[in-house]
Amino acid sequence: MKKKPFIKYISVFIAALLLLTHVIQGASAAKSFNETPAFFNKSVLKQGTFGFANLEGTKLLVDYPQEQELNWSQFNVAVGHNGQRLSIKLKGKQKETEANNGRQTAYNFDQLGGLIYEVIGGKAESNETYFIVKDSALTDRMLLELTSINKKKPTSKMKSEITKLKNRAVKNLYPLENIKEIGNVYLVEYKPKGKDMLASLAVLTSDGWVFKDYPATFSDNSAWRVDDGGSITPDMFSFTFAARSEHGFILGVQWLGAEGESTSFLEYTQAKKGKNGKKAKLSELDVRYSRYMMPI
Repeated sequence: MKKKPFIKYISVFIAALLLLTHVIQGASAAKSFNETPAFFNKSVLKQGTFGFANLEGTKLLVDYPQEQELNWSQFNVAVGHNGQRLSIKLKGKQKETEANNGRQTAYNFDQLGGLIYEVIGGKAESNETYFIVKDSALTDRMLLELTSINKKKPTSKMKSEITKLKNRAVKNLYPLENIKEIGNVYLVEYKPKGKDMLASLAVLTSDGWVFKDYPATFSDNSAWRVDDGGSITPDMFSFTFAARSEHGFILGVQWLGAEGESTSFLEYTQAKKGKNGKKAKLSELDVRYSRYMMPI
């Protein structure tokens, strides 16, 4: 009977010890997260590579690695499909087969030559493009959450604001994506002036409207993309990821056309106030990846 209180105290002590261990581990994990770099360096885009997923989302293929000489085994994360971050591991080389039809798609995945990465943490989105790099170069802390806003309706006030800023009438304004902590991304299609076409990707932030313009000339049923009929629509656009940079953010833009998809990156530089103030700017970086996908 006298031993029971002692056993009870031991049980309480063990429970308290376990709780303390859990708290310490949690604090250690939080400290580790907070000590990782907060900003993505755009130079990393030229240090990594690009690939796309197979139908099952279990592998990624880098289909023309001969263009670069990199330490391929150091790459252990892939980021794409609105910032999905996957753990990967280099599996080896894949030889091209005679059945290869030249299309860079999941349907032709097993026929293409290149490097194969196995997805070991998570599952890739079928046929999606991913940026492949080492984990320390693009951490979870750097990534900004992307959420579709394509169901929202733009206001007439927004169209009027853009018309005034660009001195050109707006034909269509499409909401695309929200970047958490930043603002919203829109596709703007302006009314054509003869054969002169203009579209913009526009970001609405606390700095106001900021634009990346895409002028084009309509010819042979094509403007921005081959056989686009002079039309630009929101379903052509998807996003690889958004990452926080020291002076704004970096956004990966995937633009689908009749023959395939091109991936480019926009750099948003926030406005600078004061004596040497500068306006916010949205510019395209010298990094591209293209996939020839159609006709199948």
